[in-house]
Amino acid sequence: MGVHSYAVVIYIAAVAVGASGLAALGWRLHPLHEDDMVALLVLCGMGILGESVRESDVGRKTGLSFTSIVSLTSVALLGPFGAAVVGAVAHLFELNKHPFQVRVFNSAMTSAFGAVGGLVYLLTGGAIGAIGVRGVWPILIHVGAPLMLADIVICLLNALILSGIVRLTQGIPIRRFVLGMLGTSGPSYVGY
Repeated sequence: MGVHSYAVVIYIAAVAVGASGLAALGWRLHPLHEDDMVALLVLCGMGILGESVRESDVGRKTGLSFTSIVSLTSVALLGPFGAAVVGAVAHLFELNKHPFQVRVFNSAMTSAFGAVGGLVYLLTGGAIGAIGVRGVWPILIHVGAPLMLADIVICLLNALILSGIVRLTQGIPIRRFVLGMLGTSGPSYVGY
């Protein structure tokens, strides 16, 4: 792989550093509290389990993983820092036999888009844990709409970060990869 192997390692390190910075920002804006620990542990466990029982082909070259659903749930229940932690843990401790470098990249990527999704959720008026939100319209305004916006941003960021590693390892142009990914998995991201 020569020069490309160094580029891959640097890219993975950059994604990991970026994810750490985003998690730190998430902590500053919405730190976890003692009463968030049960939800954090449950969602981390669900993320690990979801990633470990991933179905790699459910038809037409489509894979199925519950990790993105768990990540989005973490955004609404725990905020940006909690979603970053859940994303990191789900891939870092998955039970599949992926090489360490792949697990580190997936962990950093999922942590980064979890944190960004949580930030978008907060900035658009999302209520963490839906505490104090009662009634249809308040739920729609303070949970539903911010969660949908966070989901769209997560989908876009996932495609962008993934396109970088695919460009370095397979030479596929970033634009072609992003458009292809959004065309195939984008609707399912928004659909669930």
